[in-house]
Amino acid sequence: MVCWDLISRQTHSLEQMKTRLLFFGRLGEQLGRSLDVDMPDGGCTIRELRHLIAEQHQDAAPLILDPRIHASIDQHLAADEDRAGGGQEIAFFSPLSGG
Repeated sequence: MVCWDLISRQTHSLEQMKTRLLFFGRLGEQLGRSLDVDMPDGGCTIRELRHLIAEQHQDAAPLILDPRIHASIDQHLAADEDRAGGGQEIAFFSPLSGG
């Protein structure tokens, strides 16, 4: 199964698990605060998720692909090469997101 069709896939299998993507700052304004996606058993890299989101939400593509936008997996800063799996919380945020 390829990571690229996660959001558009309507059928669910035992190999997939829901993962919540969170968006903060300008991304949250464009995409909403969260999005649930089905992750394949092997997971996806943060880079793959960025491209998936950009394909599905073209208006937000320049922002989600901006290298200044950070990502985290289960509240730990993540690099684009890091792999996220089903059931994890993945967040995307600008460097100046406050809280």
